[in-house]
Amino acid sequence: ICPPAANQERVPSLVQLCGAGTYSVTGAELFCYSCTAGQACTNTTVGGVITCPQGTYSPAASTKCTSCPPGFMCPHPYFLPIACPASMYSRGNAVSCTECPAGYFCNSTTVAPVPCHAGTYSTGNATVCTECPAGFYCPRTAIEEPLPCLPGRYAEGNATYCVSCPAGYRCPNATMAPEVNGSDLCPPGTYAPENSTRCTDCPC
Repeated sequence: ICPPAANQERVPSLVQLCGAGTYSVTGAELFCYSCTAGQACTNTTVGGVITCPQGTYSPAASTKCTSCPPGFMCPHPYFLPIACPASMYSRGNAVSCTECPAGYFCNSTTVAPVPCHAGTYSTGNATVCTECPAGFYCPRTAIEEPLPCLPGRYAEGNATYCVSCPAGYRCPNATMAPEVNGSDLCPPGTYAPENSTRCTDCPC
């Protein structure tokens, strides 16, 4: 830039270079222009001004575009990074945060989702997996919803499979095991094959 009344040929000491993050359009201005947020001044000429691409950002007077860090989103290059909320994540250079999918949990906003282990499940947007409830089973990893036990079978929670009701007992409640020598034991004169929900009278 050239201050007032300066002549580059006669008074070269008055010529000043634009600083980092600023630029000159013609080289004969009285001041330098600052790169605005969302731009980067890669050099001090107007040709060095670039618009930052998606997934990056820059504050005003920047010399480069910065990649959006993991755990953040950069919806616009002129915004500073915005932290992902719990149960969402980003791996970096993200325009938006990604929801944690069903069958997985996201206990960190900076890493990929982790599958729920067998015996647990998640319906999505989870920071932890949920234990399979009594009366249901979760047989494998990344289960989205618990599966109900069939009649005559039971599971008492956090189960990967349902247990068959033993012969001689009834299992009307899928959430608990039959009472040994209790009310679920078929009384004399009745019987129950495996996987029964009730006792049946013996034929005459």
